[in-house]
Amino acid sequence: MARVSPLPPPGPLRTLASATLANTVGTGPWLAGGALYLTRDVGLSASSVGAGLTVAGLAYLLVDSLTAFLMVAVSGASAVLGTHVPDRPAGHPG
Repeated sequence: MARVSPLPPPGPLRTLASATLANTVGTGPWLAGGALYLTRDVGLSASSVGAGLTVAGLAYLLVDSLTAFLMVAVSGASAVLGTHVPDRPAGHPG
């Protein structure tokens, strides 16, 4: 029986998979650390941090969806790939 690798073949797909893994592993500690910082050092309540993150997430979803819709309406679906709002807020390390 042939051995199957869990990694994609070398090339652009493997690079994308590696970048996705790094982004996923880094996002968890960043979000948890941010919540701890805001509650312990800044002094915000956990409910206000949760509400703020919820509002920010909904705003991101709205802006990203509207941007994609407008780009499809203006110039076709192929233009949407490069138009989404950046994945990280300004100042996010990495």
